[in-house]
Amino acid sequence: MDLHISLEGDDKWSGRYPEPLPGGKDGPLATVGGAVDAISRLNRPGIRDSPPWDHIASTLSAVTVTIHPGVYHLPATVKIDGSPGIPVVFRAKSLGEVVFDGGSHIEGWRETEHGGRRAWVCDIPETRDGEWYFKQLFVNGRRARRARLPKEGLFRIGEATGYVSGEQLGWGRPGRNHFRAQKGDFCEFRNLTDVEVVALHYWIEERMPVSGFDPVSGIVTSTRVSRAPLIQDWGNQCAPYYIDNVFEGLSDPGDWYLDRSGGKCWYLPLDGETLNAADIHAPRLHMLLHMKGDPCGGKSVELVSFENIVFRHSEWSQPATHGVPESFLCSGATHHESPETMGLASGPQAAAAIPGAVRLESCRNCSFKSCRFEHLGWYAVELERGCTGIRLLDNEIFDTGAGGIKLNGGDLDEPDHSRTGINRITGNHIHQLGKVFHAGVGILARRTFQNVISCNHIHDLYYTGISVGWVWGYRESVTRENLISSNHIHDVGQGLLSDMGGIYTLGAQPGTEIRGNVIHDISSATYGGWAIYPDEGTSHVLIEDNVCYNTNCAVFHQHYGRENIVRNNIFAFGRGGIVALGRKEEHESFILYRNIIVADSHFIYEGGYGWDVFGEGAFDAHMNILWDTSGNLVAARNKVGGTTGKHSGKKIGWRAWRKLNDLGSIVADPLFKDPLNGDFSLDAKSPAFALGFKTICLDEVPGLVKRGKGGGKRRRG
Repeated sequence: MDLHISLEGDDKWSGRYPEPLPGGKDGPLATVGGAVDAISRLNRPGIRDSPPWDHIASTLSAVTVTIHPGVYHLPATVKIDGSPGIPVVFRAKSLGEVVFDGGSHIEGWRETEHGGRRAWVCDIPETRDGEWYFKQLFVNGRRARRARLPKEGLFRIGEATGYVSGEQLGWGRPGRNHFRAQKGDFCEFRNLTDVEVVALHYWIEERMPVSGFDPVSGIVTSTRVSRAPLIQDWGNQCAPYYIDNVFEGLSDPGDWYLDRSGGKCWYLPLDGETLNAADIHAPRLHMLLHMKGDPCGGKSVELVSFENIVFRHSEWSQPATHGVPESFLCSGATHHESPETMGLASGPQAAAAIPGAVRLESCRNCSFKSCRFEHLGWYAVELERGCTGIRLLDNEIFDTGAGGIKLNGGDLDEPDHSRTGINRITGNHIHQLGKVFHAGVGILARRTFQNVISCNHIHDLYYTGISVGWVWGYRESVTRENLISSNHIHDVGQGLLSDMGGIYTLGAQPGTEIRGNVIHDISSATYGGWAIYPDEGTSHVLIEDNVCYNTNCAVFHQHYGRENIVRNNIFAFGRGGIVALGRKEEHESFILYRNIIVADSHFIYEGGYGWDVFGEGAFDAHMNILWDTSGNLVAARNKVGGTTGKHSGKKIGWRAWRKLNDLGSIVADPLFKDPLNGDFSLDAKSPAFALGFKTICLDEVPGLVKRGKGGGKRRRG
């Protein structure tokens, strides 16, 4: 059976006709909710036996709902809170014809000048009256830049106030809702309480709305408490930051600013942009689609699919669930608000508390195929508790406030119906992420199991490409048997955040495999720009057949964990070493064998935080091929400051290293075709084959061209 949705439709009609019938007696439906209700009515007792539906209903096994071309401006979040009872596909004939839009077109612009530059301004009565405060503006299909200071780079906090001399700082220690700015960085800005300070603390951003500024003392106060101290515990430097949404930063073409008190929106057009051809939108809805079953009632939303639909324009806000315990407030925060109303300025990491513009809960066997998710304020898609059998196939996700896709469910101590797993995320192009919440992840899989995350192209973001697991240490969890394969991940970090990776894992997750991925160009602000990063407690993971190169720290770094297998990978060109271990423990951390490890005037192995490479080995390495393109191979180095005593920063040559580790390994040129340009194809005479290295097939990795036998394809661009 086919149903139809149209801009000319009416949910009182049957939906069986693509156009309205003469006289308005019947025609297409108007909304997705109307279609779900119409299908559900067909499956109710008694309806199937009554004309005119008796014949249709008796043979009904699936419904295709054709959505006819147009931009559907959503007045509210589309909600599906029950199953139609049969498979339903909401489909546009081709991608781009149908848009579900959570914003509004802004009209009434007029030409003016601002600071000697051409400017556009319009009056927005809803904003002046306190009914609409939008935080994003999209001009001609492009995210405009919210006015900020400094225009390039970052300020640095002058003093993290409220701490006493000798107080231990670090992650998990009390944050503050105030700091002292350096002279000249901060002032009594116009509409001061609309201004936000965005402070960067290693792997998170602290988004702190300003509540006040004292020009005499230079103290800036916020309505939110920083999650971590505003002084960085490594290096004893105050945190860098920028000032967002500040009228005084409205200076360059592409900038915009919303004057809430005056009800005016300003935009400085780019060269070539004209008012008569401008298409300007601002978001209204935070969430575009919410599919939610009733697990307590034993009901899930099932068998609902979307194809070729564009989901566009959603707003962002900081969740109130960034709660803050009283201990944080009692330890130095000075703002008058109570713990119930003053939240933290950030989540723990990965922007994990930020929801999705499309959210699924208690859903089974639903899918999104060949859709596009663009210009959004939060994550694009969220699979929360009780989602199984969900398929996200061949979609494009770009220009999001946080990350791309996030998955999470109940853990071992929670009911079975809360578990999330057995989902497939394949063939998606995910890029231009973290525009507001910089710690957003391309694909974030927290408490979840038996998912396939494959053949995705993820790039242009500030934190981690794919993150799996949510347990710090060795406690058992539901996370296990996830397959992360044939993904192309690059241009991650971009020098803004730290302690991240192309692929990042947490906790014990037996059966998880990381194989056949291509990861390159990872760059952190300080430390931790790694391609593959098994973090705290990562255990029982197979890491195989990956090609990883061009990182500003080690290419492979394991913080601590146990019994991971790292084999048949190509690790090349890390500017902080190639293979690193952060913490030595009594058990074997990982087994490293049959890999090709290539440096360029950098050492091969590094001992991190507290591991001394000159001590007894903490990992087992053998049958690897090692090479330095400069011809001067340094086998290992203890991290400067990472170990104590005479071995801190000490280097070790190949002969001395072989006495400690790398049984059966050799130093030899692996004979790559063009490694400096990303082509790791191996010559047939490569000595790696004699050690048992097997050809890595990358045919399914997206975004690559020029195939080669051994290890790589030259990436497009």
